[in-house]
This record gives sequence, C-alpha cells and structure tokens, in this order.
Amino acid sequence: MSLSAFNEDPTKLHEAYDGSFLTTVRPEYSTGEVLLGSAYRRLLLNKHDREVDLEDITRLPGHLATIPLESEAMWKGLFLERSGLASPPPAGQQKHGLRQLMPLVPEIGRYACVLGKKRDRWYPGSLLMQVIGAGVGRSNGQGLVLRLQEALDINDGDDLFAIFLNGHLRDNPLPDQSPIDSRQLSLDVDSRAYQEKICGRIWSPAERFCVDLDAILALKRVLTRRQWIVLLGALIRIGLTMHFLWVCRLNDKFWQMILGVIDGNPAPSSEEIESTLWQCHNRQRPILEIGRDGATQIRQCISNYVQAQFGINLVLFMLEEAGVGWKTAIGQTDENGQETTLTVGIHAFLSHVSQSRLKIDKTDPCSLLEQKCSQLIDEQHELVECKRGSSKNLFEFARYSLGQIQPAIDDEKAYDQSYLLIRKNKSNRSPWPVRIGPAMLIALVHACCTAQEGVPTSVEDFRDHLEEYGLWVGVGELSRGQIGTDLEKLGLVIDSPDAVGGRLLVAPF
Repeated sequence: MSLSAFNEDPTKLHEAYDGSFLTTVRPEYSTGEVLLGSAYRRLLLNKHDREVDLEDITRLPGHLATIPLESEAMWKGLFLERSGLASPPPAGQQKHGLRQLMPLVPEIGRYACVLGKKRDRWYPGSLLMQVIGAGVGRSNGQGLVLRLQEALDINDGDDLFAIFLNGHLRDNPLPDQSPIDSRQLSLDVDSRAYQEKICGRIWSPAERFCVDLDAILALKRVLTRRQWIVLLGALIRIGLTMHFLWVCRLNDKFWQMILGVIDGNPAPSSEEIESTLWQCHNRQRPILEIGRDGATQIRQCISNYVQAQFGINLVLFMLEEAGVGWKTAIGQTDENGQETTLTVGIHAFLSHVSQSRLKIDKTDPCSLLEQKCSQLIDEQHELVECKRGSSKNLFEFARYSLGQIQPAIDDEKAYDQSYLLIRKNKSNRSPWPVRIGPAMLIALVHACCTAQEGVPTSVEDFRDHLEEYGLWVGVGELSRGQIGTDLEKLGLVIDSPDAVGGRLLVAPF
C-alpha cells in the first residue's frame, strides 16, 4: 500500500501494525451488563453477541409456561416487570421498545445483555480473553479461564432461585449449544511480570485485574448469586476498560519514542522501554483521576491514541517507500521475523528506525514526519476529537462501560451501583466525575485486603492498588473526600489502633 493510499484513508492500518500491542478487539458502545452477558456467551454458551435477539424476551413467558404451577403470568412478572429480572435499559434504548434482563444466570445470556436490535455486534467476550492473556499469559491464563468458567456456571453451591431459573431456561424449546472448551480460547499475549514481578514497577491493569479476579471468584461460596454477580460485574467493567485505556496510553508513549529516534536520539534500551511503557499509568501519569471529569480524560486518552496511530503508520509507510520497510509485526517479532518479547521487539524496531531515518529524509526527517502528521490531524479532526468513526466507538465503550446506567425513570437510578463514572445532572454536557460506586468499592477493597495476605491493609495500600489500574486518588480524597466518606458509610475503614493517625481498611467478607 502506498502513502497516497494511506492519505486517502488514514484510519487504515499498515499490515505490520494492528493499532495496539495487546488487543486486536475493537470495542464499541457497551455497558457493564453487556460485558458480563458476553462473558457468559463466550465461556459457557458458545454464542456470539450478534446472534442474540432481545425480542425473544417477550416470547419467553409463553415458552416457559408448561404446567399450571408455572403459569405464564408468573413468568411475565419475572421477565417483564422491574420487581423481577427486568433491568432498566440505558438511555436511548427505550425507543426500540426492547426489554433487558439482569445477567443473573448464564442462560440469560441467550436472550439479553446486548444493545439494540439484532445486528452484527462486536464480541466483548473476546476482549475479556485477551485481557486475561495480557494479564497472566497463556499457560496461567488457561487455569484462570477454567476457574472463571466453573464459577460462572450454575452448580450445587448456587442458591435455589438461580438453579431453578437457569434449569428452566436451559430446557426451553429454543436450540441449545454445547459449552466451549477453554483450550480453544485465544490467549495471545504472554505476561512476564506475572511470572516474575519486576522489582520497582507496578503491575499493568490487566495483571492487576487477573489477580483480583481470583479474589472475587473465591467469594461465590459465601454470597448469594445476585450479590456475587454484582461484584464480578464491577471488576470486569474496571478491568477491561482500564486495560483498553492503558493500551491507548501505551501506543502514545511508543509514538513519542519513535519521534525521539527520528529526531536523532539513540534507540532506548530494552530496560528503558520496559520502564517507560509499563510505568505509563503510575501516579505521576494516571489514566483517570478520582474527582475529575472522566469523560474529558477518556477523550484525551483516545485522541492521543488516534494521533499515535497516524504517526506510527506514517513511519511504516515512509520506511516502505524508502525501501527499508519493516515487514513483521511490531513488538511480536524481531527484524528476522523470530518471535520475541514485547520490549525486545520494540527495541529492534526502534533500532531499525534509527538506522534508517536519513533514508526517509536526508536533512530533517523529524520535521517532515511532524508536518505530515499535522496535516492528517487537521484533515481528520473529527476522528481525533472522538466525534466519528472508530474513535467515537472507543470513547463510547469506555464512557458507557464505566458510567452508571442512566434509566429514563429516576427511581431506578440506584439499580447500578458498580460504576466508576457518575453523571452530575441530566444535561447532555454534564461532566462525568470519576467516583467509585459502592459495589465496585466493595469489590476493590476485598481484592486489596486479599492481596495483603492477612497483613493489616492501610488506605495507602488501597491507593497503590488503584494505581495499578491507572486510577489516582489524592491523599485528601481518601481521608476527607467522597471516597473516604463512602468507605466510612460502608464500614470499610477504621482508625488505626496505633494512634499515629493512619486508617486501615476493613475486609468486607
């Protein structure tokens, strides 16, 4: 493909660069319930999200009313009324007249937990698999997937209502499919840090999520199905979305490295690359900051990602036109096409750019590249501003997955307590401050206390825990701010008994 072809379609990716290092899934508009429902479909039902038809929900009562004790009126109350399993659809979905169900049991994933009418939807369950691969690697990932499958499924340890409901839905007249074998799942990325944590560096959001996931899975035996599903859904929301935003940040940092090399600086070593990329979400450079407008931070993160894509692909095309193109996948192989670690692969690519920079332009390749990038950004400003195309889809995924569900009826607003973003008012221009919802707060506090392995857990430990997700909480926020107040209301914090003014977390379970 020539550079002129790229100028015609700047969103088209060069074959050597898929737009990200750790995921090839392109997220779109979603919610927390959609993410959990897709996990059911990916892990247990072997069913793609595009196959789900929400109109089946209104037909279910008739399918299930088989004997007098199980009347159609009972099933209508269960599936179609808010006192049952019906969940309020997100704002804007009411116009379709489609019902929605809370993802209490796996079989509900056959009929609900998607958005809009039946169409060619994306598959969030595949993103979950790639986050697990990025977090614990292929070998450890298989074990984690098996534990997640077992926990999501209904077994004798579940409460009677969940067993009753899932059994009836599984026996309904609509066609059934066999569960998927976890060995068929795509776990593409190996994580070195999980196997041997590098001294002095924090975990990535995917690595933190996978460790926390085991802590939440262990809670199933002590909670009702509904309670446990709420906590699991909260963790999936923050884990998948913060990993995605971290990948955006990673691409932006990689682009800054390329600019430095093009400008004549030596290629950074593998150690410098490891430090720069894997520390790109620490407290000095958080992805989201508690209390600030989350929508603005998300939009900036994705905008930087889009600009990085422009620049990285321009470099690849300019190298190709100069006769020194990079033919293999960046970060996955070296210059000889041999598989390697991500940092070593990136180092090899940057070294190649350093050696070839003057073949792009003999006088000032950096200025030429910046000029072409600026031209693309001006021409594609709506894409950069997340107002159209793939960037708009990416923004909507992050905003709606983390944001509290906004039902049409205010009385139903308390339905979603697993959010990370909350809307201040009904105005379309209203900010979405970053605030950890009660259910997500309980899940994260439990995971943090579990990670301390019996050692008293301080609020500083909790701040460090959130930092690995790319979240930053100021000192005052945990002591005198909204998070500190919420921790007190939920009984999750006490004053330290050593009388030095510190505070300790209280394990919720």
